[in-house]
Amino acid sequence: MTLDKKEKNRPVLPEEDPAQREKYLRRLKRAGLCYGLLALVIIPIYTILYATRADLITQNMSYIGGYMGGYRGLVIWGVVSGVFYLGFTSYLFMLTKFTNKRVRRMLFAACAMLIITVLLPFVPEIWPRAAEMHNFFAMLAPIVMVVTMYIFVFYLAKCDRSVYKRALWSLNTMVLISAVLMFLTGSSGLLEVVFSVGMCVLLFMILIWLSHSEHLDLVRAMRQAEEKRRAEIAAREAEERVKRIAEAAQRQAEQAQRAQEEARIALARAKEATREAMELEAEKRELEAAARQAEAQMLAVEEAHRIEELRAAQLLEQKHQREEEGAPADKPRRQEG
Repeated sequence: MTLDKKEKNRPVLPEEDPAQREKYLRRLKRAGLCYGLLALVIIPIYTILYATRADLITQNMSYIGGYMGGYRGLVIWGVVSGVFYLGFTSYLFMLTKFTNKRVRRMLFAACAMLIITVLLPFVPEIWPRAAEMHNFFAMLAPIVMVVTMYIFVFYLAKCDRSVYKRALWSLNTMVLISAVLMFLTGSSGLLEVVFSVGMCVLLFMILIWLSHSEHLDLVRAMRQAEEKRRAEIAAREAEERVKRIAEAAQRQAEQAQRAQEEARIALARAKEATREAMELEAEKRELEAAARQAEAQMLAVEEAHRIEELRAAQLLEQKHQREEEGAPADKPRRQEG
């Protein structure tokens, strides 16, 4: 049953907007078309064309990148494949509401190790350490990817048993074929092609089976995931705003504290200046009192001098008077003699 037929047979819920549902349905179709183009056409064709530059049994893609001048092509394949696995698997996680954070970290680690693998050149004669790390990540990345897929496939049993059975059977088949090739040919280009293309096809087939499932509403899941993402963005923005407001309030509190400290210092300085001014005023009053006292003493001395002068003048005048009175009495006496 296709998405369009499921939409026709699906009962319309009163809280859903048909226009909004139609918009998410178109987005779901576009995403399926893009992932299908990558999973079934671009990555498989590029992988096969690149791997067949050397013998698929005796050589591998690392040999092509290290010894046959295909390093740039290997990096392109690894980066595109890693980003595709991460994006497509995360998309399936979102559609099925798979929220195991530990498995998501494992998926990210597997894709990151794939990209690191192709970035490290495989030339043991020149860079032996890089070649050892290349081999280590090349072996570890698919193991982590397979473990991640098994955990996800087991989760699908809670969503739809039929999808779970198909996905588990397909994953077991791919792992079994890869194990047989690993036993027969070792780490060959054929093994890399089978695993890479098989993983792409498996992811796309899981998407097809989920879209046909009667127990899952992928459109509603996409809408809810979009609403959750918007709510998380709004929550982060609100948290950032609260953080900025708190920082601004803290800065204002610090500024107020600094202003209060400066005001306290200014008040202390003002009190000190007032005290000094009062001391100066007291000294001024003391000096004025001393000056008045000295002036009074000077006036008293001047008054005493004036009185002495007057007294001396009076005594001198009295002396003159006595001399004038005594002069006529002495004159007859001299004449008689």
